[in-house]
Amino acid sequence: MRKILKKNLIYILVISLFWLIFFPILFLNRNELYNWYSTFISPKGYNPKVMKKFISEGDKLVDASFEDSIQSKRIEELSENPKKREELIKTFLAKMEDSCRFAKESASKDELLSDPNWLERNSEWSDDPDESKNAVGLSRKALPAFTYPENYWKKNIPKLLDSLDYYKRALYYSGPEINAADKIHFIAKAICKENESILAYSSYLNHSISYVSDIIDKEDILFQQKNNTFWNKLKTIFGKENFLERKDTYGLTPLMRKTIILSYIKENHALPVLLDYLRGLNILLLDTNLRNMSPVEADELFEIMLFFLAKTDDPIQIKNEKFFRFKRGIHLFKMGDYFKARDQFLASKEFPNLEEESPVSIRLILAHIFQSELMIAKCHFQIKDYKAAMSSISNLESTLHNVDGRDGGRIDRELLKDYKRTRIEVLKKLGRTREAEEMEE
Repeated sequence: MRKILKKNLIYILVISLFWLIFFPILFLNRNELYNWYSTFISPKGYNPKVMKKFISEGDKLVDASFEDSIQSKRIEELSENPKKREELIKTFLAKMEDSCRFAKESASKDELLSDPNWLERNSEWSDDPDESKNAVGLSRKALPAFTYPENYWKKNIPKLLDSLDYYKRALYYSGPEINAADKIHFIAKAICKENESILAYSSYLNHSISYVSDIIDKEDILFQQKNNTFWNKLKTIFGKENFLERKDTYGLTPLMRKTIILSYIKENHALPVLLDYLRGLNILLLDTNLRNMSPVEADELFEIMLFFLAKTDDPIQIKNEKFFRFKRGIHLFKMGDYFKARDQFLASKEFPNLEEESPVSIRLILAHIFQSELMIAKCHFQIKDYKAAMSSISNLESTLHNVDGRDGGRIDRELLKDYKRTRIEVLKKLGRTREAEEMEE
């Protein structure tokens, strides 16, 4: 052994010296090395294989969390059926969401009232709600056991949090596919992290834009290669050039580039799927209620949605466009951009071919038109054009029957109050105080 050490002493000293010098450097930069290694193994960008692998791992954890939550033999037997299992997992996540909501509501209640009552314990928080429904007040048999919401949530949350981590990793590689964002949205409410849905679908939209942008750039490179051939140059000399149609985005303004990209998506290619893209937009605009999103970002989302809904002959899409224009108008009004808001309200009240609509649909549309006209009056009021505001208010007198129940429809009391309040304010600004006072009585 000593002979071997003496013979290789120089090599041992060199290796020891090497590690003595480089070990502290490697240790201090270990995170950068991990990042480099992970990027080398799984390069950044769209990678369906890696995405599916992470989603699969997340699904396993959700399934395991569901297994841990089962306290009833009947549910355990039902879960062996794959179709029933999917429904039971959705019920489990809905119960987790209810637990989260219950905890938030209990925080503002008196301590004695913070726990669920007897009926809630044996219905909502029962280990087998269906069996409880058939027993409460209808049978003498024993009720299933129950779990307190707080304990239920704490017991099942760890694996769901781990599954969210896997889904977020999948989102990194999802590119123009919506699967990972849907999985995050599926879990977010159950773990009291609804803002994760905003992050997920915003990332999906951005990934889709980047994916399409790269495709268009590659097409432009191919275009240049085809048109820079010897024969095309020769044709140019004789004035017989035959250039291909060009879709490049170089040298264009960001708005023009964005329009070309969105037009590509609207053509409904294989990826991104148009319906998925619209669904992601819709969730951000409606389901998340624009929470934790800057007003400018929200307005950009409205603009994109209206781009896809515009210039269509589909009656349903035309109605959707009008309703989204109204919502964008409300958003711009809250931002203080009254001129742009007025333009949106003006566009939102123009409905073609009303005679083709059903009676119920016509009532809804007429109420929408009334509300749009009222908002136009409010925009005029805010920009101090009181005569124009009064003109819009006067136009509403002949259509009041659309919202006050005279035509057999619903009475919208809040809208009527808003109309009366706006009319009074406009009359006062025009110096017609007596008329305003008569309306106040």
